Parts: sequence; C-alpha cells; structure tokens
Amino acid sequence: APTGLAAHLVAAGQEVHEASVYTVGAWSRVIHLAGDASPRDECLRLLATMQAVAATPKPIRLHVITRNGVAPSPRERSELQLSHAAIWGMGLSFGLEQAGRWGGLIDLPAAGFPQEDAAVTTELLSGSAEDQVALRPERYVPRVRPNQIPPRESLKLSADASYWITGGMGAIGLATARWLIGQGARRLFLSGRRAADASIQGPLASLRRLGAEVAYVALDVTDPSAVAALLDEADANGHPVRGIIHAAGVAHNQPLVEVTPESMEAVLRPKVEGGWVLHENTRQRELDFLVFYSSIASVWGSKWQLHYSAANRFLDALALLRQANGLPAITINWGPWAGGGMAGDEEQTLLARMGITPVDSAVQLGLLGTLLPGNQVQQVIAHVDWPTLRGLIEGQRPLLLLSELGDPGDAPTVADGVEHPSAPLAAWGELDPESRHAAVIAWLQQELATVLGWKADPLPDPREGFFDLGLDSLLAMEFRNRLVKSTGRSLPATLAFDHGNLLALAEYLDAKFWSAPPATRTAAAAPAPIPAAAVPAVGDDASDEDIDEAVRARLARLEALTRDT
Repeated sequence: APTGLAAHLVAAGQEVHEASVYTVGAWSRVIHLAGDASPRDECLRLLATMQAVAATPKPIRLHVITRNGVAPSPRERSELQLSHAAIWGMGLSFGLEQAGRWGGLIDLPAAGFPQEDAAVTTELLSGSAEDQVALRPERYVPRVRPNQIPPRESLKLSADASYWITGGMGAIGLATARWLIGQGARRLFLSGRRAADASIQGPLASLRRLGAEVAYVALDVTDPSAVAALLDEADANGHPVRGIIHAAGVAHNQPLVEVTPESMEAVLRPKVEGGWVLHENTRQRELDFLVFYSSIASVWGSKWQLHYSAANRFLDALALLRQANGLPAITINWGPWAGGGMAGDEEQTLLARMGITPVDSAVQLGLLGTLLPGNQVQQVIAHVDWPTLRGLIEGQRPLLLLSELGDPGDAPTVADGVEHPSAPLAAWGELDPESRHAAVIAWLQQELATVLGWKADPLPDPREGFFDLGLDSLLAMEFRNRLVKSTGRSLPATLAFDHGNLLALAEYLDAKFWSAPPATRTAAAAPAPIPAAAVPAVGDDASDEDIDEAVRARLARLEALTRDT
C-alpha cells in the first residue's frame, strides 16, 4: 500500500478500514490497491472486488490504484508493470457497465515521490470528472487525438523470409495472409489451436494460388516449446521468421456479475500468455516486425467485455515495453472489421448504432501497411462517429478521454443531408396547441414502435417510461436519429435520457419547434403524468440501479444525475 495513505485520508476526515479483501460495510468508496502478482491473478483479484462492489446495496465508488500501469512519458515505458496495465483495461470497462459505482484509476511511479500520499488523497477526494490519472508528481491525464499518418512507400516484404500469423485461420487472419502475400511474402505460417482437418484445405489452397507457400501449424501460442520449435524449424529451412502478427484471441460478452475465473482465464490466455511467450521467444531473434492485434476495447473500454479489455490492454503495454527496450513491436487498436473478426453480425449492428462502423479489411490492412515497420507504437484504426459514441457514453458519465473528438451535441444534425423533413412541422404549427400535441404524440408513437420492432398494435403508451418499454442506450440513439432525420432539426444525443417518456418528449418538442407552452390536455388526448409523490428520490451518490429505477418512474435527466455523482 502507498505508505501513509490511510493516515492522510483519516487526517482529511475520512474513516478508513484496511483489509485484504472488500467486505460490505457503510463505506462511500473502495480503494483497490494493485499488487505484484501475475496478470491473471491481479485480474482475478480485481474481479472479486468489482463483483462485490457491484453487489453492494448501498451506492459505493470503486477506485483502483496501480504502479507503472501506464507510461505518461516515453522514458517510463521500459518499466511498465504489465499486470497493472491489464487491470486498467478492466477499470475502463467497469466504468461503462457500472458508471454510478466508478471512481477511477490512479497510477503512481514504481519508486514513489515526495508527498505522494497527500497527492493521492487530494485526487481521491477532489470529485474530478477525470477517471484516469497518473501522478508523477505532475498530474497527467490521457486524451485520444486524431492522427494524420504521413504517406509512405508501400511495404515490401522479403521473398526469402517467413512470416507467421497466430489465429491465422480466422477471418481476420486469412485477410491478413492475403495482404502479406500482396506485399511480397512468399512463405507463411498460419497457426491455430484446432487440428488440421479438411475444413482448412480450401482457404489454404486459395492462398497458395496467390503464389505463396502456406503451411498450417496446429499449436498453442501459449506453449513456449511449441513456439520455439516453429521458429527453429524456419531457421533450419533457411527462411527465418522475420515478421509475426499476433491475431489470436477470444472475445466473450459477459456482464460483470456473470464473469467467472474460468471465463476470465479463457479470454486472457491467448493474448496475455500468448503475447508474453512470443515476446520471450523473439527477444534474441532478428525480427522486422511484431504486430499485436489489439482492440478499441482497451482504449476506452467495452461494456460486458472487461476481460477482453484487460487482455488487449496488456498487449498494448507489452508493445510499448518492447519498443522502449529496442525490440520491434506495434499494437493496433482495431475497430470492427467488415465480413468477420471478433464482432459477429449482432455485435456489429450494435456497434453501428453506437457510431462505430465496420471497415473493409483492405482499408484496414492498407493503413497497417503505412505503419510498418515504423516507430508509432500504438494507433487506433477505426471508423467512428465520435459525437454519436460520446453521446451514448456520456449519457451515463463524462468520458474526458474522448473530449477532443467531437461534441455529443453534434451527433448527427441537419448537416447530415436532411433537407426536406417528412414530419409536417409547418402544418402542425398551424394547429391549436392541444391538437398539435396529439399529432406529435401519434407520430412519436409510430417512430418508437419502429425502433422497438413492434409489428402491430397497441402502440407504445405515452405515459410508459422509455426504458420500461424496452429502449436501451443504443436504441435510444437510434430513436433520436430517426427524429432528427424526420424533422431536419438538431436534437441532443441524450434526448431519451432527458425526457423520460413520450409525454415529456412531446412537451419538449412543442416548446423547441413552436416555442409554445405545454398544451392543456384532456385524458383522451394524453393521459396525465404520474404524480411526483410516486417517484422515488435519487441522491447525488445514486447507483446505476437507483438511476434506472428513477428513469422508469419518469424522473428526468439521467445525464444530469450521473454527472453530479
């Protein structure tokens, strides 16, 4: 533990209980201190804390403190603590899934610094919206920024060398193999854990027709002896492996409460153990490149994928560590690939609603070619509508990491090409307030039914809460986008969060489009809202569950509540 941290917290008026594991109590926050165990054990230890915090009835904030889990300056990369880097990935995803219970990540240097405990105490109690902070003792915070990749000549690979793709028989692995052949590779190893059965012969034959020798090797990339044997065989044949692309991985969508030690290990293993085995077995070999196929999940997190975020965050840190020690490595935080990859059709549909569009493999790999071998160690390659993504995430809590990538209020507006609104706004403007309100309600009912996938009557009840009707954050954004396209008017990304049901939304649109006060309505036109006495109170320290209940009970402004916590 940071020396004296408990004493500084007590001096600041806090009651502190120190324990090896979290126990339920009347606490306002839990501070989890990362240890010196393996990445697997550190992730499992934090998982236990996260699940206990999520199950605590009283709202409580979780803070995670690491040492050298991040490197705010290049000189620190050689000292990165990879197990702590992995749990940063877990923290990012926990913040998306349990926004009301997330306090943030604080990283400290391995050797400490004067007044460290005081600085940590100040950060913990500051109420800052920054949820990723490195204290050195300067205070660093991360930001994702656009990067213009300078043009360069096409990558040319050696016809005499061998190149190896782990996870080579997956859709991404096969696309990468075709691309490598196009760059001049003539000898490829594709590896995977499955046996060499008849199903792989077709893809291999297709690659061979492109003019390369392609061999499939059934091996476990986490097995040091198997990895060494493949490298030695290539050396013995006079065609040493000069480039490796580590594309092996497992993605598993699981809510936090359903993650088990077994599922955590299954996701960590190919990337964490596999990445480390490749690192260890190539430290003394001459490589032109080692590419880790990572994910955007390790940059800003991914709901229901905290183990996947952890695994990829480990790879990112390993690439930085290798580069700092003079070894070749880059890590690419890929967005979804069109036509295959870790994201299936359902996941890609959900991602598209979030503003993250799958990109064709030829485009993805063309960008990779501009980075190899290169010294830009980590890059995000993804097609993202940043205002839409930020609008979804920041409906729960601010995410300052993405604050330089588009205003959520800009997602998307009339500038998207809408010129002739289909909703008859002008005609409705000629109606008396009560008739106009009824017309708007009927229109909103139809739009919401379409988004919810309702095929027949009855239409959604205007008094029913959006989230009671089945709307989630992704569908809420789709609903809002339909209204933008229909009206040709700009509407906030948090529309469904700010106005809890169709009645409240209709009143908002009435005032926005026609500057009219709410109409006096009869029961036939629109039922009266639920009285305030029936709405449960929500405090500044509300949990996600409290907030959800409040939304269901027609309290407005989920965004305001989560930003106040």
